Amino acid sequence: MARQLILSPGRVQLQQSVEIPKCLQLHIAFLQFSSTVVYKHEDLRFLNKLGVCMSPDSIVELQRRMGENCESKLIHWKNEIEKVKGASLLLNEVKEKQVGVHDDDEMRVDIDFREQTMKSYKFFAPSIFTYCQELFAITGGNLNALTDLDLAAATNQLTTVKLPYYR
Repeated sequence: MARQLILSPGRVQLQQSVEIPKCLQLHIAFLQFSSTVVYKHEDLRFLNKLGVCMSPDSIVELQRRMGENCESKLIHWKNEIEKVKGASLLLNEVKEKQVGVHDDDEMRVDIDFREQTMKSYKFFAPSIFTYCQELFAITGGNLNALTDLDLAAATNQLTTVKLPYYR
């Protein structure tokens, strides 16, 4: 039993059968591969009415969801790089403003790394601030009594962080 294409005003139906007629196969193939494999909206609607493909709106929605998945990976990659770069800039700014340059290696300089103090800094951001606190905790620095050695250890820790690669 072959499929019969029923055309009526404003309605296209395809009756259920075992095989698609040759002329319909050729028409679908022509629509799919004409104009550099880019479907026109009307062609997709026609094929959807025949039950051969998804509706154009469904296709666009599927492409949008696929793009979101790709964008989420890209945003995660970007945020990781910005977090490490921002932490490096903030720690360098703290070193410039609070430690300065001194010749005596025996002298220790206390660092004020409270959030109220850091808010006035150019490279301050809450996420970067918490990341720097995590770095100080990893390197063994006491957050209530930080010195220039703790700052140097955190800066060195940042240089060893492996940044993710975007695939």
